[in-house]
Amino acid sequence: MRRGKVYYDILRTRTFGEVLIASTEAGLFRIQFPVRGKHPRRLLDKIQPGAEITRDRPKLNTVSRQLKEYLQGRRKKFNVKLDLREKAPFSRRVLLKTSKIPYGKTVTYGELARSCGCPGGARAVGQVMAKNPLPIIIPCHRVLASDGKLGGYSGGLKYKRMLLDLEGVKV
Repeated sequence: MRRGKVYYDILRTRTFGEVLIASTEAGLFRIQFPVRGKHPRRLLDKIQPGAEITRDRPKLNTVSRQLKEYLQGRRKKFNVKLDLREKAPFSRRVLLKTSKIPYGKTVTYGELARSCGCPGGARAVGQVMAKNPLPIIIPCHRVLASDGKLGGYSGGLKYKRMLLDLEGVKV
């Protein structure tokens, strides 16, 4: 379990309400929405017990700006450092492969599993997607069920559909 410093901010959006963004010195490690009345420090303390948690808007300005640009339809790729150190090797591989799915494109859980060297691992990939710590930045909303339907989304299918609509993907 990583300790040390955790920096966070709350991004207020029209689409998703309040979005929690959090980073370590190594990079962005958490995006959570909707926050709705949950206290960010309590959420982060559960994720990173014992860490020094500080609100730091300037430190997270680049991420906030890029997320706003994406939600306004003006950004298609993110350029931020990620901190996936605590993820198991398979999860890290799936998340990094997911981060390379182009804007406006989709893949199935099975296709993603095969591209990660785990044919037949669609369910395992689905479990990684369900625990994606960086939705939007790592675009798990671009991963669909084998029949082309939405599948699941940890933030709720309403948000998955909204993100796909934003990117011009009809499901």
